[in-house]
Amino acid sequence: MIARFVALAAVAMVLVAPAAWAHGVKQQQSGRPDAPVAVVPPPEAAAGKIEKGGLGSLPGFGGPFELVDHHGVRRTDKDFRGRFMLVMFGFTECVDVCPVELSAISGAMDLLGKDAEHLTPVFVTVDPQADTPARLKEHLANFHPAIVGLTGTPEQLNATLNAYRAQVARLNDRSDQATGKNKFGHTSFLYLMGPDGGFRSLFLVNPSADDIAARVRKYLAAS
Repeated sequence: MIARFVALAAVAMVLVAPAAWAHGVKQQQSGRPDAPVAVVPPPEAAAGKIEKGGLGSLPGFGGPFELVDHHGVRRTDKDFRGRFMLVMFGFTECVDVCPVELSAISGAMDLLGKDAEHLTPVFVTVDPQADTPARLKEHLANFHPAIVGLTGTPEQLNATLNAYRAQVARLNDRSDQATGKNKFGHTSFLYLMGPDGGFRSLFLVNPSADDIAARVRKYLAAS
């Protein structure tokens, strides 16, 4: 169910359909106000620019954030200046898109070799209620050690979601409420940010490790 929801969300974002998405978010929420929910349309015609993979900095994605990493250390966007940053949103209980993309990122880091020193992958949770720093640390131990997990208060995460034009909705049903676990539909793109903090490129859902490594190398060569 989550995979289908994410695929539909990806199509909605590319076609720029914020009204329909906003309606879906309102219908899917369980009524609990503690989860971040961002309803922000992507910049007009951004999809065409992104798919061309141009090397210039593009406006519209990214911005300041203040969160806590998987070691419990306060982190801001400024901590990553001077390096490329690959940002994804997800949650540790995700069983489909998230682990696939984390595995692809891990593979890309291996393929990059020494070039990986210039890239920091960042996993931002959309489930701050469950994904504490300790939980993120435990989960990310299954992937490349360079990946930084980030969590925070719902307000901090909402601000980050809005900065990246990312969207999320809780999809809990009765069985989920019984177990106390959350399910989310969320933007599953990967955002490549430059050393200056500016947006560079967007990977759509489930890019391969080869695709990620190749595009990162292109931007590294041009920087």
